[in-house]
Amino acid sequence: MHRAISFNDPFHPSELIARTRTRQTRREVAEESDTMRDGAVREGKIRIGIVGATPRRGWAGSAHVPALQAIPSLTLHAVATRSEASARIAADAFGAPLWFGDPAAMIEYEEVDAVVIAVKAPDHFGLVRQALLCGKPVYCEWPFGRTVEEARTLDALARDRNVATAVGLQGRFSPWLRQARDLVATGRLGRILSTSLLAYDELSVGSVDEGNAYLLDAANGANPLTIHSGHYIDALCFVLGELVTVSAVTAVSKPRVRVRQTGETRTATSPDQIAVCGLLEDGAVASFQMRAGSGDPSFTWEIQGERGVLRISSAGYLMWHPLRLEVWDAETKRWDALPPPDTAEGPGGLGALAEPARNIARAYDAFAADILTGSRSSVTFSDARRRRETMEAARTAAQDGVAKSPLT
Repeated sequence: MHRAISFNDPFHPSELIARTRTRQTRREVAEESDTMRDGAVREGKIRIGIVGATPRRGWAGSAHVPALQAIPSLTLHAVATRSEASARIAADAFGAPLWFGDPAAMIEYEEVDAVVIAVKAPDHFGLVRQALLCGKPVYCEWPFGRTVEEARTLDALARDRNVATAVGLQGRFSPWLRQARDLVATGRLGRILSTSLLAYDELSVGSVDEGNAYLLDAANGANPLTIHSGHYIDALCFVLGELVTVSAVTAVSKPRVRVRQTGETRTATSPDQIAVCGLLEDGAVASFQMRAGSGDPSFTWEIQGERGVLRISSAGYLMWHPLRLEVWDAETKRWDALPPPDTAEGPGGLGALAEPARNIARAYDAFAADILTGSRSSVTFSDARRRRETMEAARTAAQDGVAKSPLT
């Protein structure tokens, strides 16, 4: 039997915790984190609470829940939504023993060891901040807040509280992307000269589901530039290194978008045509373009070296679909397909999961290890803050018509 948990105190517990935490030293917070981690080791399971898990629609239910359920050291212990009724439905659907009609109450509840924030970007900041003030490890979905300022604030707080963090840039856990990074590192392509990545955004097609209509407003911080382009540019930097200069051009090619469920038309201010170029740390030239609409392949990425070219492509999104890797040898003048990497690694064979959940499960495996051992194998808040800075440099470069440096 599930238990509904709520707080009705006139002073919300988060206020009391915030006041208490501001008086604690970094060592005291670290000791609390260590105590929680040691307790989780003794129990054998880290009890996860998800904010935003709904069974009918949403990324949390379709990807996060099956992903964390595939990791033996994690257990889904609680779910929270904005209403008790929907939270109870989610708990029944996902087998969670606790449900909360108040996300803040779930975050603070003592039986929740770590928190997953899988709600819309405008709500990231307050919920993540509260979890950090409670000294709890946090996994936050990308794009990690609404603005780069929010990302910086959360990263600084996480480092001050010394807790494990993770962000949903799960493309870094793709076995194919890791194969590509290893190939570049071996020097098979020689010195890298340039790279170009062309991708299609299948959500920008002139119509939108009602639940995603908030993406049309650039002020919400969740749009094709921050979310989809952020995923692809993060993959590019993961394989080749950081961008040190960024120039960009963006446009709204579909300013009027129809909401499928209601038929109403809304104005879009979020860019749906995006072109970014710049220099990588080693001097190679990089270019990225995101087009509104669909295409086959869904993306094509080429990395040019002095001795050859690596081509990466897929019929689906880079973040979770299987990829095809081919190498052009400058001497033999021939394309050769690389053998696929082993994708059945990990507990329970994570490669057997449905596509949206596979790389997220690998991310959860790393997050669990970070909590239990103190390692830092996740895409951390610091990693995500840096990527938000890259995307902010692209946004302001497009706005001002002047190249920017995301590293300053």
